[in-house]
Amino acid sequence: MYKSNKPYNITNKLKSRREIFDGIEPKFWIVIDGVDYLYKYNPDFVDVTFGEVFVSALCKALGIKCVDSTFACGTVRGDKTKGCLVKSYIEKDIYETIPLMRVTNKLNDAWDTIDDDYMKECTPQNILEDLQNYLKDKNCDIDESVLQDLKVMALFDYVTAQVDRHEKNVEFLVTKHDGQLCLRLAPMFDNGRCFGFASSKALDANRKTENFVTGQRAVLVMDQNLCKNDDSVCGCDYGIAKELFHNPELNALFQKMAKFDIKRFLHDFMEETGERISVLREAQVVETWAHKIEKIKHAMEQYCLDITSIDFKRCNDEFAIIEQENIALAVGRDEESRAMLEECQWGFPNSRRLQKYTCSIRRNELQELQKQHAAENYDGI
Repeated sequence: MYKSNKPYNITNKLKSRREIFDGIEPKFWIVIDGVDYLYKYNPDFVDVTFGEVFVSALCKALGIKCVDSTFACGTVRGDKTKGCLVKSYIEKDIYETIPLMRVTNKLNDAWDTIDDDYMKECTPQNILEDLQNYLKDKNCDIDESVLQDLKVMALFDYVTAQVDRHEKNVEFLVTKHDGQLCLRLAPMFDNGRCFGFASSKALDANRKTENFVTGQRAVLVMDQNLCKNDDSVCGCDYGIAKELFHNPELNALFQKMAKFDIKRFLHDFMEETGERISVLREAQVVETWAHKIEKIKHAMEQYCLDITSIDFKRCNDEFAIIEQENIALAVGRDEESRAMLEECQWGFPNSRRLQKYTCSIRRNELQELQKQHAAENYDGI
């Protein structure tokens, strides 16, 4: 819908206007061809509007669930306005909507301090556990896609420097079929404050691009234990790296993002829509994306080195990671290698040495291991 050189004019649709009073930008619902759209506008934050529509288009290109958004304009109470239309995701089969804030308010104890040092983080796993507690007596299933969709959101929010994913901006949809309720995650919405599109133009003159690139930390983070006492937006990359290592589907999305030409996409988007942002804003989009991608890549390499002593590319291509009580083993993805591991009776006192040789678990390397007398009990191999 965004591929238009002329914003959609809502003026003749204002009879259906339904005001809402929430958030910073003025907004209201209108009906277009029987479909509800939210019109958001604020002359002081025009780049937030650009970010809203741009991120919607970016998510479509990457295959990420996100609300549809398009540029729009109209005369509201005698004033000419320019903003964006966001298509409602509430369809006929939606029985109920549940914002994350309702879940966390209901379960205050779940968000109390874990210890004296830090608060319980807003992570996909923590949110899932809170949902399970919230729905305990409600006869409502949680769709198996919820956890993965939250992880996609956490990854995307990190790479795009999203700083507005608070508890009102995460929502769950409940459907009802044959009397059975089922909950899923709503598409991502309120994405205008990605890439540093959070300040008014008046602040641009006093800020440098790198301020936007580092910024404050994202609200939704991937891993509770790997974000402790870290307030920087770049402090959560190791948690993402760990998840990518064990989550092939999410890793495939990240690899797609890493290869994505964000500079070309931004240029094409502006050409197709006729909408422009400043050179500073263009730079911060490109640099933020590149910076976060590189941070994750570095964290992936470091995570692999921490647990396997070999480089990430080889580990990702050739090995699967099996985490055990005290160590993590990198084992060949083929069935033969896994069978060899099961036959072995490891007796290493040194876990780092064990990790090193487990990464080389193929038969010829096992034979070399035998020659070095590095392990015992190889009968039957």
